[in-house]
Amino acid sequence: RRERMFICPAGRARSGTAFVSWYQSATFAKAFDFEAPIKALAGSLEASGGSAVAAQSITRGEKVMRPADPTKSGNAFDGWYQDATFAKAFDFETPITADVTLYAKWTPNDYTLTTITGTTSDANHVWYKDSNVNVVLTVKLATEPDNSFAHYVRTEIDGTPVAATAREGSTVVTLAPADLQRLSVGAHTVSIVFDNGRVDTRLTVRQPSKTPSTGDQSNAALYLAALTVSVLGLAALTAENKKRRTAKH
Repeated sequence: RRERMFICPAGRARSGTAFVSWYQSATFAKAFDFEAPIKALAGSLEASGGSAVAAQSITRGEKVMRPADPTKSGNAFDGWYQDATFAKAFDFETPITADVTLYAKWTPNDYTLTTITGTTSDANHVWYKDSNVNVVLTVKLATEPDNSFAHYVRTEIDGTPVAATAREGSTVVTLAPADLQRLSVGAHTVSIVFDNGRVDTRLTVRQPSKTPSTGDQSNAALYLAALTVSVLGLAALTAENKKRRTAKH
């Protein structure tokens, strides 16, 4: 630590009294030694796993200078505290009279996928090829204010960045059908990446519903023809029976 000395000022004149000396306290218990070096106090700032913050050398009675907020991946900085249990926030207007250690408090960034449209509503989030439907994902930050969009970096599918549009309102990401069409059939992982966290979800790509083949269409035509013949035959039989009953009367 650096050391300093106080410069002895000239004695102050006061009517009817004689100046004796300077003392360390208002009770005049001990005279102040101007030859004794004054040790600067240590101001340590413990970032608690975040980016390093330089320690400070503080003259007794001065204040700790507020440093720039540190950063920590996946967390939001929540202020400096005067104890490791974060029971009391530190007041930077407080004059320092002893060595002090401050502790950075962090709040984990909890990103949540709140809605996803353009897919089935189950956990597999199925999207069908050739559907020409956008997949829209909305991500919300649990802590307030929800400034998640300010931290948005990119969207990935299976770890590869993809073209996606993003806008505010928490964070709304749109995947276009043209990009989704290129994905193979099966399960994929969509990741919305922020500079302080991320959210992952499953996206399952499937082929469109199977259309009847030529053979299936032929069979359906035969079935329809047989049904038509049956109906016509039943109608003719009913008419013949009615005719016979009429003849008897």
